[in-house]
Amino acid sequence: MGAGKSRWIAKFVDELASVPSEASFSNFYSTSVEANAVRRHNLACYLHDLQKRSPNVLMVGECPGYRGTKVTGVPFADVPVVVDGVDRLEMFGIQNGYLPPAEEHYPPKEQTSTAMWQVLAHHQFVPLLWASFPFHAYGDSPDTNRTPTKDELLLGREFLLKILSDWQIDTVVAVGRVAERTLGTLQVPCRHIRHPARGGKQDFQSGVARLLTDESGHDSSEL
Repeated sequence: MGAGKSRWIAKFVDELASVPSEASFSNFYSTSVEANAVRRHNLACYLHDLQKRSPNVLMVGECPGYRGTKVTGVPFADVPVVVDGVDRLEMFGIQNGYLPPAEEHYPPKEQTSTAMWQVLAHHQFVPLLWASFPFHAYGDSPDTNRTPTKDELLLGREFLLKILSDWQIDTVVAVGRVAERTLGTLQVPCRHIRHPARGGKQDFQSGVARLLTDESGHDSSEL
């Protein structure tokens, strides 16, 4: 996209923000809530950072969690990751323009975010991260997470297809089985890696190591 990438990012974030929340999911980018401006800002910062790095690997998860992306706006990233930064990758942090949540009270940490960025920092690997459904799907309470429905995945597919068509992605990786099924419906060839939550961090790390070994031909675990 070259010089047009900034315009693409602005349009992409605006399109995300235009999706109305429903009874069963929350669009935390929506312009209808003032505090969401921070999350739109952080997502745009993240995508601009990725633009500079030109990633060729897309890792797709299930959907944002209420302790992580729902608070920060950044895929697979909770408040400590976004506010404090990931030094080894020279990413995130208030010093790089990212903002803390506008809300006074929010979950301080998310297991998945911690595991994700520990593993990526260990391998010094920065893929483009996204979700099958980019909004927060919840159950009986907003402070819960659930698997997105088929209709929700159809909605999320629109945004996933935009990324697949407009970023120079060579390898797509499904993080978890929901993402793998979604990519399958799009007929997008992908690899599968175990999701790092619920005791899956070690398998996730092994999967990333295998991915990087296959991509580069050397053992990335020695980096």
